[in-house]
Amino acid sequence: MFLIVALVSGGAARLVGVSSAAGVGRGVAPVPRSSSAAVAPKGVASGPVLAAVTDLKGGFVPIAPLRVLDTRNGTGAPVAPIGAGQTVTVQVGGVGGAVPSKGVSAVALEVTVLDPSVGSYLEVWEAGQAQPPVSSVDTTGGVVGDDLVISRVSAGGKVAVYNSAGSTDVTVDVVGWFSDGTVAGGSSFVPVAPVRLFDTRQTHQTLGPGGQVVVRVAGVDGVPSSGVTGVVFTLTAVQPTAASLLRVWPTGSPEPLGPAATAVPALAFSSLVVSAVSASGSVTVASSAGTTDVLGDLAGFFTSGAGVVFHAVAPVRMLDTRNGTGVAQGQIGPGGVDTLQVTGSSSEVPKAAKAVVINVGVVNQTASGYVILGPAGQPPPGTTNVSFGASGAIADLAVVELSSGGALSVDNVVGSVDVFGDVVGYFQ
Repeated sequence: MFLIVALVSGGAARLVGVSSAAGVGRGVAPVPRSSSAAVAPKGVASGPVLAAVTDLKGGFVPIAPLRVLDTRNGTGAPVAPIGAGQTVTVQVGGVGGAVPSKGVSAVALEVTVLDPSVGSYLEVWEAGQAQPPVSSVDTTGGVVGDDLVISRVSAGGKVAVYNSAGSTDVTVDVVGWFSDGTVAGGSSFVPVAPVRLFDTRQTHQTLGPGGQVVVRVAGVDGVPSSGVTGVVFTLTAVQPTAASLLRVWPTGSPEPLGPAATAVPALAFSSLVVSAVSASGSVTVASSAGTTDVLGDLAGFFTSGAGVVFHAVAPVRMLDTRNGTGVAQGQIGPGGVDTLQVTGSSSEVPKAAKAVVINVGVVNQTASGYVILGPAGQPPPGTTNVSFGASGAIADLAVVELSSGGALSVDNVVGSVDVFGDVVGYFQ
């Protein structure tokens, strides 16, 4: 899975530059569908008016991506792949001066798997705590994969990284942290009804090798033109012709080392992204090799004004169609929808939560496709949360606005598929 949160200020969500466009790729949402049903306005939070944040607990602080683990060169751990059943403890707090050593409740990490020997999964959780029965990054043998992970940190500022099977090199880049309220700083979050923010297929801006496209965000699709400190969107690569790394960063700043997403020919990959933005309200999206189209689906934005703040929870599996966890047991068929009740007495997520952060994965699929998450009771938007090929488990982190009753919908478009989901936190 992949999470991308791009932080912005001033401007509008538009793409700059022109090149030839490619067609719709397998497992990727088409040009957004229209619907005559009543839905929330594009890019506008559909919940109640949000109050200004007076407590900094849970506020988000973006940073320039900082590498805290690279098993290939000894950064943060000895030089050696992580073997089957092995766990590496990674120091995050206090490293490089970018993340405080104290006052941090959780961190946003871009976790990349390099040259895995077999299909496996990684787990990331608060160091010193019991290992949860969840997955953070799902991998396919020989294929580079990455995902955005939000995890609690220990009192000493550490997280644990576990590899299930085979061996693999791993890199971890910190892209931001959440305050526990004892240190200054942090922005609140405004969830929105999902909307397609940009699509190079429509603007004829296919990325070539080393190609870049500038996306202006503030002032469009309900995102304010001022006071915006970040934006959350799912990034999807469409019909890549070569294995490539996709990166997102504030326009005008140095390009980061770590990828925000990966692209593999004949496979569809999505990723939720977190990134700081330029003073002009722009982020840059780049591809390292081959040609590919890219699209971004807005999930919300960070602001210095009114909004909600993040509350981390111990990772918990709340959705699994294979055994009936949270929904009826059985695969979701083509055009099928399952509804997951997220809030309630048996959940750590309170009824007042406005959005949930959930790592959603698919497995046992019968065809390439994609699944869409959104507030329960609303028609599925023309967006994508998890894109997948015809085989192999894959998961993406998602920030999903909840219905007034605290539920979300899982919409499958093509074929049949099992879906699982691990909740790591919520916004309230």
